[in-house]
Amino acid sequence: VVMFDEAHESEIEVLEWLRVLGDHVENMSVLLSGLPIFESHLKDNLETFRKRIAAKIELVSLTKEETEALIRKRIRHVGGSGNEFSPELMDFIFAQSGGFPREVLRVCDELVNQAILTGTKEFAVSPVVQEEVAAQVSLGVVDGMTPMQKEIIEQLAKNPLSPGDIANTLDLAKYKS
Repeated sequence: VVMFDEAHESEIEVLEWLRVLGDHVENMSVLLSGLPIFESHLKDNLETFRKRIAAKIELVSLTKEETEALIRKRIRHVGGSGNEFSPELMDFIFAQSGGFPREVLRVCDELVNQAILTGTKEFAVSPVVQEEVAAQVSLGVVDGMTPMQKEIIEQLAKNPLSPGDIANTLDLAKYKS
């Protein structure tokens, strides 16, 4: 079994090498993980490799409950009780991260950093902390988004929506499916 993370960042030659290796090694399994752009990268540059993919799993954002469970588990893993963050703080983290695991961890990290900088042992959601954390988390993220991604973020900023709700609010006429 070969596990290959961040495949969307790989060079074509590396992917070609994996394809050839998979053809020559009996019972070899390759697990690739990458951002959604990886699929179009394969389609445009390595269709033969893309056709060899037996299964595709797409990870979506976590629900509010799953986000809280992730945070509590991570806190317990480092020796905490898992209850260090108030329900209001959990709501703030979910709102800031959209439930994307990497973003959840980034927001939590920034909250801990702010608590260290201010010398507090309590985690608070004061407007000042919220603004500072939001500013740190969003640095450069929005600039790299497509217009549709920005529109989705704006929709989510107004209120939490399910993926279906988001799709219903957008003009999807220009998309095939």
